[in-house]
Amino acid sequence: MPSNFKIHSDNEINTTTQIAVNINTSSVVNMYDRDTTTSYATIGYGGSTATTITWTAAAATPISRIYLQNCNFGQFEIYYNGTTTNVFNPAISNNSATASDMYFEFATVTVSSVSLKITNTYPLNAEKRVAEIYIGDEKLEFTRNPNSDNYSPIYYRKGQDMEMSDGGMVSVFLESKFRADITLNYISESNTSQFRSLWNEHFPFVFMPFPSANIYLAGTTTTWNGSAYEVSFLGDLDILKFSSNVRGNGFDVSISLAETPN
Repeated sequence: MPSNFKIHSDNEINTTTQIAVNINTSSVVNMYDRDTTTSYATIGYGGSTATTITWTAAAATPISRIYLQNCNFGQFEIYYNGTTTNVFNPAISNNSATASDMYFEFATVTVSSVSLKITNTYPLNAEKRVAEIYIGDEKLEFTRNPNSDNYSPIYYRKGQDMEMSDGGMVSVFLESKFRADITLNYISESNTSQFRSLWNEHFPFVFMPFPSANIYLAGTTTTWNGSAYEVSFLGDLDILKFSSNVRGNGFDVSISLAETPN
């Protein structure tokens, strides 16, 4: 079970034309809009009436990570390339799931499509519902996590606090976004080079802090807390200092991450 921070590729799901469903195509966009308060839901597929959600890639794509956020899938299986015999390693299948957020790690496989077959829900016999589906690949795992002094996550609020004529305050709230400053010490040259390569891509990625705090893996009963953010690097990449100014100690790595717009 992983314990360190993870960086994954951006979500491979990025357009409604990639998704095929049995019903309610108008809400398919909710599966990848990065808003866990809006969901895709079936209509007329309550009880044990199975439904399938299929993502088709634009080209053969290597993947090794899938997660579901704010879903009610109680009995389901996930397979690839259009047939239930194409299972991941380990297989992703559960007949008694109760978690609303689920995260799966499996051996990398190149796929042309991924299908989720949902047979029933938790609680039982409801319409099948999911807020977010992520399909992608791991890009980097931190070799160690920062201590509490070197990890500063916040929800940055976009809005305005205004003082009225009588001294009262009014807050105008637009949106909140995840941000984090992270400092790592004693990082190997190879891991430092991974951070630099990722920074040089100038492309968003998915940051998962503490994935082992609550994680769902096939065959286990624990749950993941649903924390995952599409982010980009902010500002400079501070990776040139030796830890304690000793070359053999490795490097200090300081990065700033900020969530991208929806």
